[in-house]
Amino acid sequence: MAMYTNSAPYDEASWGDTLRNYRKSTNKVPWGNQQFVPTKRETVHEKSRQERQFDPITMKYRDDTKESLVQERERAFAAVRVNDAKDKQLCFEQKFNIINHRSHLPKEYEDKNRKTAMMNEVKRRAPDSRVKYNIISHMGKEEHHTAKMVPREGEEFTLRRSMNVTMEGGMKPKSHQTREFDVLTNKYIENNTAREVEDLEVQREVLTKKYWKNHDYDILAGRYCDGRKEANYQHSLKEKEQNWGKNKMKSLPTAIKYSEGNVYDIVSNEIKDSRYIMTVDEKRNKSIASKMGSKIEEQIRTKAMEEDDRLETMAHNRIHPYRFKEERRYGYDPITNISYKGRTGVQPAPLRQEESKPVWARLHGGGNVGYGGGGRGSGGIAAKPRDLSGANNNAGEARREQMYSARRDSSNATMNSTQKPDFVPSLTIPAEGMVDGRLRTGGN
Repeated sequence: MAMYTNSAPYDEASWGDTLRNYRKSTNKVPWGNQQFVPTKRETVHEKSRQERQFDPITMKYRDDTKESLVQERERAFAAVRVNDAKDKQLCFEQKFNIINHRSHLPKEYEDKNRKTAMMNEVKRRAPDSRVKYNIISHMGKEEHHTAKMVPREGEEFTLRRSMNVTMEGGMKPKSHQTREFDVLTNKYIENNTAREVEDLEVQREVLTKKYWKNHDYDILAGRYCDGRKEANYQHSLKEKEQNWGKNKMKSLPTAIKYSEGNVYDIVSNEIKDSRYIMTVDEKRNKSIASKMGSKIEEQIRTKAMEEDDRLETMAHNRIHPYRFKEERRYGYDPITNISYKGRTGVQPAPLRQEESKPVWARLHGGGNVGYGGGGRGSGGIAAKPRDLSGANNNAGEARREQMYSARRDSSNATMNSTQKPDFVPSLTIPAEGMVDGRLRTGGN
């Protein structure tokens, strides 16, 4: 009996293909019926290959095709820039090379006559050295171009001396002023081989001394190679062993080092170290004096400032005797430029202050010296010279009494007189402006 079904017959060749197609038709993907594009994931290998496309050492691309394209592009860009620069140079600068005098213009635009004139000028120009040989090799100009600069194997190098030539005026060229060592060939001019051996010996001695100066200790044996240095080191160790405990005090803190227990014995009051006890006393006295330090410093500072002000005021108020001599030291008036001498000369203005007398003259003259060194302040009475011999003179008392009486009369006359010197201005003070004999300056 045949079996009938309502489903369509399967087109697959096997049941496995039929099941796979059925599972595929029943599944629903989120992107719908569109084509799925997988995500591209970059690997470390691919990135490293991209980073190594350009070699930073050879400064070239690893791909020959890309490198050739880049080189062609760079050459074309450089040619364009060079042509632009040459065009700009021809517009604003010389049309020829200033070193070899070659024209920058194309051949069809070259100035033949100018080029010929320039080359002739170069040929007529004198050589820079003014001598007929090369100043470096001391050879003739033709021999210098054909000779070999390096000597043959086994042949000692000898530097030629400069040729015996004289310049204009009998002077020698600069090449004759040679020294014992040539800096161009790095060799001595005379006896080069022996002197190089001598220099090597000197360098060997210097290096030997420097080496053994820092390599004189045997690390395996634990001692110095030099016996005397080892003996001195052992002697210094023995001295340190004797004072090992005393030196330990230096490493202690200051508060412990200078404490009472370490300075002296608190039971027997015996001083352990006199140096520490003196230091402690100095610190104590310093601490006591430091309390008055600020006050004393303020007093000293105030006194110094007052003294400076007093000296400055004295310097400003003092009139130097040579102050008015500066105006007439050159023999003419510095304002009108008129000389003090000659028929058309003028008399200089009188000095406000007479020249002070020397000490010896004032000692012999005696009396007080007022303005001008004597005349005006003393009332016109000149004192007699003093006797400095030391002899007993009976007339001394009478002369002294006469001098004192003259001074009293002069002082009284000066106080009662209203006459003032010509250089002192007259000052009139109103009586109502005086209070208790003083000039009233305030509002009270």
